[in-house]
Amino acid sequence: NTLSRLSAGTANQVLSVSGGVPTWTTNGSTITHNTSTSPISVDQPSFVIAPTAAYIRVKNTSGGTLTISGLDITNVTDGREVTLVNVSDVLSDALQVTSHDGTSGTPSSEQFDLPGNQPIILTQKGAATFIYDATIGMWELVSTND
Repeated sequence: NTLSRLSAGTANQVLSVSGGVPTWTTNGSTITHNTSTSPISVDQPSFVIAPTAAYIRVKNTSGGTLTISGLDITNVTDGREVTLVNVSDVLSDALQVTSHDGTSGTPSSEQFDLPGNQPIILTQKGAATFIYDATIGMWELVSTND
C-alpha cells in the first residue's frame, strides 16, 4: 500500500508484472535482423541469400540494370521474410526484380510472384520485402518503396 520508485532496468529489459508488482525482466522476444551484403555484376536467376539474413543489401557493380528473377530456397522455410535493398553507388545501377526469368515455361519455386507479373525496379536505396509461401512455392511481395 506504499508507493515506491522502481529504478531503471538494464539493456534488453522490459517492464512486466510479477505477483501484481511491476518489475523489470529480460526481454525474450527482442527482434533482430541478420544482414548481409552481396555485390553482383551479372543477372541473377537464382540469387543465393545468406541462410539467416533478413535484410539483404545488394550492390550492383555492372554499370547498368541487373535482373534478379529468383531467390535460392535452400534451407528456406514457409514464412521466411527477406528485404532486398539496392545499395549501389551509382543511381543508374538499378535492380529489376521479375516474376519469371524467361528461360522456362513455368515459374519455379525460387521465383517471385509479383502482382500482374510486372517487374519492380529498385533504384538506388530502393527496397522490396518478400515472404516465402511454401503453399504456392514462391516468394510473395509484401511491400516496396520504389
